[in-house]
Amino acid sequence: MRLQACQSFKQWELEVLRTLTKDFAVRQSDELAYKLFILLEGLASIAQVTKETCPLDITSMANEVIEKHIS
Repeated sequence: MRLQACQSFKQWELEVLRTLTKDFAVRQSDELAYKLFILLEGLASIAQVTKETCPLDITSMANEVIEKHIS
């Protein structure tokens, strides 16, 4: 049951990102959504393991990814 709940939640997160990126004027919106998903998941995983604040500017990282997809 927990595995299924986690899978459903992760799929929901990815679908939200896909919906949001389709509203952007970008190339390959699905690819952008997946990259943002990986960034989000990586950040969450690192925070859970290290229990520390991320020393990087995550907004800037996300903006860099998005800018590479702008048409």
